[in-house]
Amino acid sequence: MTWVVGASTIFGYGLIVSDICVTFRKMDGSKETRDCLQKIYPIAPSIVAGFSGSVRIGFELIDDLQRFLPPLEKGMAWQPEWVAENWKERAQKLFDGFPQIEKDATASIIMVGLHPTKHIGIPEMARIYVVTMNSWEGFVPKITTAPSESQSIGSGSIVGEYRTAVRELVQDFHPMMQMEVGNLGGWGKSIAIDISAAIRKRPTIGVSEHLHIGIVTRDRLIVNNNDCVEYPESGEKIHHIGGRGFITIDVEKALQRAKLPEAERPSPQKVELKMPSVAQNYPEFLKMAKDFGLATAEASASLQKIPDSVPIGLKGRS
Repeated sequence: MTWVVGASTIFGYGLIVSDICVTFRKMDGSKETRDCLQKIYPIAPSIVAGFSGSVRIGFELIDDLQRFLPPLEKGMAWQPEWVAENWKERAQKLFDGFPQIEKDATASIIMVGLHPTKHIGIPEMARIYVVTMNSWEGFVPKITTAPSESQSIGSGSIVGEYRTAVRELVQDFHPMMQMEVGNLGGWGKSIAIDISAAIRKRPTIGVSEHLHIGIVTRDRLIVNNNDCVEYPESGEKIHHIGGRGFITIDVEKALQRAKLPEAERPSPQKVELKMPSVAQNYPEFLKMAKDFGLATAEASASLQKIPDSVPIGLKGRS
């Protein structure tokens, strides 16, 4: 199972967030989940993409999309809608060439890209394209360009609480937008932290709270994670987001704790979210599966409902 979310922002950059979970279907029919896979990757300047579905096909699609877009001269960029429309037949042909067991797993791609010249009313605020492409629809792109809109792929897409959390976070004038002040991408990073909180509040088997965050602007593309540390019981809460931090203090609790003798003060209940090692290509994924003792299992980057509402396990043979 998986969840990959792409969103536009009113700050002129695109955002993509993905979990890292893979579900292995063993030979005896049982399933086992592991947090071990990076699913979002830079494609070209101003374009980032992620996948769900067959792990093997997903990596092949990402690799092919990167090959499809050769390097450009400095100051130039690809138009996202052109990329989607002109790559779809190539994606379908690649998909059709896989064994049926892989095609049964299906595959989805989500792209977030910025138009090199179009904007949302202010020249510095680029128009953002969020594109989803699904194998069962012939990879025909669904494109969203409105500010503060999102699309997603994977099993998290069908969890109502997750959809609501993302919709509220990307809406206009959300209080967390203050994180953007003097900190490019700060709002996007805080969104990832809040998405993790939504996943912890409503756990879904096969969706991990460990996330990768991609932030794309006209002149840079950053892929980071949502590592953080919290001290929820000590009166202080410390969150580290992408190398930056902010501190909020419950004054009453802090004063009460300070009045106690040192020996009687409660120890901070440290909660740490730290990204484990993840595979960034298919050979690495196969090695990790072997190390897990799952080399003969089928690997699923998602469990997703296709149009006839029959749950399909998205498998990539390892």
